[in-house]
Amino acid sequence: MDALDLIGRTAVVYLTRAIGIEELGDGTQRFLLDRLTGAQVSAICREILRQPPLAEKIRLRIPREVGSPNGLPEETLTDERTTHWRHAACDRPVLLIANTDDDQGQSLRDVTPIGSSELLGEPDLWVTGVAEGLSLTDQQRGVFAKALKGLQDAKPVSLETFAAYVLKTREAIDEQGLPLINALGWAMPVLRIPRDSSYFEVIPEKFRTHAQRWKRLYQQGFNKRAAYLIKTTPTQQPIAPEQLREMWERVAAAVPPLHHPTIEAFIAAPGKWCAEAEALSALEWERDNVKALFDGLKARRESLGQKTLDFYEGALPDTLTMEEQEYLQRLDARKTKEANEEDEEFYERHRTEL
Repeated sequence: MDALDLIGRTAVVYLTRAIGIEELGDGTQRFLLDRLTGAQVSAICREILRQPPLAEKIRLRIPREVGSPNGLPEETLTDERTTHWRHAACDRPVLLIANTDDDQGQSLRDVTPIGSSELLGEPDLWVTGVAEGLSLTDQQRGVFAKALKGLQDAKPVSLETFAAYVLKTREAIDEQGLPLINALGWAMPVLRIPRDSSYFEVIPEKFRTHAQRWKRLYQQGFNKRAAYLIKTTPTQQPIAPEQLREMWERVAAAVPPLHHPTIEAFIAAPGKWCAEAEALSALEWERDNVKALFDGLKARRESLGQKTLDFYEGALPDTLTMEEQEYLQRLDARKTKEANEEDEEFYERHRTEL
C-alpha cells in the first residue's frame, strides 16, 4: 500500500458511511470529489471498483482528462462538464463526480463534497484504513486517531503527506516492532521533523486520548526542531555554515562515528530541504545525539552597518560618500541600541532609498 492507496481506501470508507446515513430510495445521492488531484481521484475510483457490492450502487462519471491519464476504465469516463451531472438522470442510487479546480465550484456547491478537508477531518477513518493486520486494541486505535487529530490541529499538511505519515507509522509498528507511541515519533521525518522515537513518551498514558497534548508536541516539533533541518533557528534566523562547523568540531566525539558522514554532508549542503536534510532527519534526535549539533547555537546577529554597506554596494553603488561609508563602519563598532544625531541625519538623507 502507498499513500494514494490509503487515500483511496479512506475516501471509500468515508463515502460508504455517508451513503449509509440515509436509506437508499428512488432518488440519487450525488457526491463530488472536490479539488483532489487526478491521481487521488483515480485511486478512490479504483478502490470502489475493487468492491463489486459497492461499485454496483455507484455510477462513476469522471472527466476524461482526469481519469484517462490515470488508467480508469472507459465506462467511468465522461466528456461532459462536471456541472452537467448536477441534475442529470442516473440509473444508480449514488452518483460520484469529480472537480479538480475552482472553475465550476460555485455551480457545484449543492453537491455533497468529498475533498481534503472532509477526509482530513475524520482521523478515525485513516486509522481504520491503515490498521488492518495490525494487532492494535480499540484503545490504541483511539490514541492513534487523537494523535492524528493533534497533528491536524498543529499544522495543516497535504493529503498525501498526511497519508504518508500514517503509513510510515504503520511501517514502524509492523516492520520495526515499535509500540504505537514510539512509531508516531519514528515516522516524523515524513513531516520534515527529525526522528525521535521517544518524543511522545512524555504524554502520560491517561492523557493520550487528549488531542490537545498531541497538538502541543507536534507544534513544538514543527516550530523548533524542523527549523534546524533547513539551517534556521526556531526564530527563523539563518545559521551560518561556520557556526555549524565550529559546533560539530566540539560535539563530534559524542555522536556515533557511523553517522559522521551524514552530519558532515548536511553541514556542507544548502540551507533548505534537500537530500542531505532528509538523511539527517532519519537519524534519531536523542538516541543518535543529533541534537548536540544544534544545542547552544545562537543566531548570528546581523551587523546593521555592514548590511547597509552591502545594500548600497549591490543595489546603489557610488551613492554613499566616503564619510558616510566610514560612518557605517563605525556604527557596528559602537554596539549601541540607541540612535544619536549622526544616525538620524544619515537616515533622513537616505530614507527614501532605505
